[in-house]
Amino acid sequence: MNLDYLKSFYVTVKCNSISKAAKQLHLTQPGLSMQIQNLEDEVGAKLLIRSNKGVELTEEGKIVFEHATTMLSIQKNIKRSIKDLEKSKKTLSIVACKSLGEYVLPCSLYTFKEIYTDVGVKTGRRFNQ
Repeated sequence: MNLDYLKSFYVTVKCNSISKAAKQLHLTQPGLSMQIQNLEDEVGAKLLIRSNKGVELTEEGKIVFEHATTMLSIQKNIKRSIKDLEKSKKTLSIVACKSLGEYVLPCSLYTFKEIYTDVGVKTGRRFNQ
């Protein structure tokens, strides 16, 4: 199931308007309508009743909306957890002159990485001397 279509459906229901949802999602109204239509085709049911007053969920739409809420929340949690993991990674930054960087550090860094597998190593040269 396409999560982008699910999010478009979710936002449309929350806004109670295809035009407002399209604006919020930075999509055209026809583009948003096509995404919702594709989602309806995918689940095999009409999800929204469209009118001048906005949109209304069908019975099938209520079920999809309930699950969409959960799935989008899980997606957000996954992204947050990965971001938190990236923040918690340990990094050792090393800057050295050319002679040390070319002759001494490679062997030492190799040994360091063998011992400390959970630490990332960044190297760089500040000056070309």
